[in-house]
Amino acid sequence: MLSQIFFEPLSDPSVRHSMAAVLALALSAGPIGVFLMLRRMSLVGDAMSHAILPGVALGFLAFGLNVFAMTFGGLVAGVVIALLAGAVSRATALQEDASLAVFLLMSLALAAPTFLIFRVTEPGSGAQTTIPRRSNTDVAHDIPSSCDSN
Repeated sequence: MLSQIFFEPLSDPSVRHSMAAVLALALSAGPIGVFLMLRRMSLVGDAMSHAILPGVALGFLAFGLNVFAMTFGGLVAGVVIALLAGAVSRATALQEDASLAVFLLMSLALAAPTFLIFRVTEPGSGAQTTIPRRSNTDVAHDIPSSCDSN
């Protein structure tokens, strides 16, 4: 009974694939996190993980849901942010983690509006257009008119 509960989901190939991905992530992220904590660089990991967002968003806008394009865009954005943060910390009195924090905020500010745009394939023609998407906080049209006061 108990073995059936735990091992039956593993018969599905997608569950096995997901478990392998989770195991690879856990085995690779743990030592890196410990290394960054021991060197007192935990902000670097957070800043770099958020610095890739604009590149991922631009890769998605350019090529759609293509993992390689989004990975390449994120990699390019991360390298650019790291180089800019290093240049700023060498040219000014800011420490490298402070300049990374500044670029973290800038990259989040660039990524947020970029994620509100998505690509749509027009029916019939197959042409792709980029259109703005409603924000999840834009719910004014969802309120029924019966709630309006007369």
